[in-house]
Amino acid sequence: MNKHLQSLCLLICFWLVSACQPNQQVERPKPQLPTSDAIGYFCNMLVKEHEGPKSQIYLAGKTEPLWFTTVRDGIAYTKLPEESLGVSVLYVTAIDTTTEFNLSHPEVLPGSWVQADWALYVIESNLRGGMGAMEAFPFREGAEASQFVDIYGGRIVRFSDIPEEYVLGNSGTLSGEEEQKEAVVDHKKIH
Repeated sequence: MNKHLQSLCLLICFWLVSACQPNQQVERPKPQLPTSDAIGYFCNMLVKEHEGPKSQIYLAGKTEPLWFTTVRDGIAYTKLPEESLGVSVLYVTAIDTTTEFNLSHPEVLPGSWVQADWALYVIESNLRGGMGAMEAFPFREGAEASQFVDIYGGRIVRFSDIPEEYVLGNSGTLSGEEEQKEAVVDHKKIH
């Protein structure tokens, strides 16, 4: 009987100690607007010099984000084993935060930054990102993403369903000759 009482006392002590521990939930940093001198992590170029959606990553314990001139680059960072360990949060710029698809510079609008795993993405579209490569275009709303697919093609996926080879494989950058063959899209007439 003494063994059972001893076990019960240990169990109660363990329960009391664990119940007294503070909640260890860490608050994630909020997204920032890029400064005029924000530099893309992979390309070492100014973020403001590139059109299209952008991304930013906070590393655990850091107060300043890593900037990426495309969404695809930010997602790629999270897929690299040597880089991804310290990622606290990834933010992307949703291009459906205005009445038109904001394909020019969505990063300047405070409401455009969303947590990456909350967004929907259009991948494999005919439209290229700000660096002339394939892009994962982020959206808040499914209806807006569907409209984008109707115009530019592609398919809608969740963050967890973006294929690794899509962000880590060949970027699909268009050569000058291919760019001339691409249809010119007036983004202001969309919507």
